[in-house]
Amino acid sequence: MRISFAGLSGNARPLRVGFSPVWFLAAGIAFFILMTSPMGCGDDGGTKAKIRHPQDFLPPATEAMQKNGPPRTATDTADLQDIVKDGYEVYTNNGFVEMVEQLYQGTVGQESAAIKIWIFDMGTAKNAESLHDELLQKGSWEEWNELGDEDHRQTKLLGFVILFRLDKYSVELEIDSKSQEAEDLLVLFATHIDYEIRE
Repeated sequence: MRISFAGLSGNARPLRVGFSPVWFLAAGIAFFILMTSPMGCGDDGGTKAKIRHPQDFLPPATEAMQKNGPPRTATDTADLQDIVKDGYEVYTNNGFVEMVEQLYQGTVGQESAAIKIWIFDMGTAKNAESLHDELLQKGSWEEWNELGDEDHRQTKLLGFVILFRLDKYSVELEIDSKSQEAEDLLVLFATHIDYEIRE
């Protein structure tokens, strides 16, 4: 079965999955977006633009993948260092404003899996691009051309990483499972974030 998120992101790739938990996750995310999108809402004219924060873009929990604790946020260097640990300077050197970390725990197929998501507000699109370029210097990355303004993927010994930037935001997702089903799941989460940032 082919599942396409073309409705969420214009160039999102079709995913080849069977009737698995990933298929139900795709349906759940699509339903969530449908129910929360401001469809048919009129213009209220005098309402100010909503201030959005990185945590506003997080994917919802699903039956197969639950949030492992509340989101952790950072708006200063001390909190950022507490979350990111070593290497936090690459973010502060490129204009870090705020970030969120959300952990998820669940199953992929019959195996347990964990997902980590970091979303950074870098203040400007130029800062996000500069950060992206520096992060690409760590390890071997594959250009992907599916998400945001620029995106790359990395295959690790025990999982996958997706790195993309969109406008002033930088997004990093990692899963600790190396099956095709796990990669598809990470793509679905990344697609959701891409969609929410564009809204």
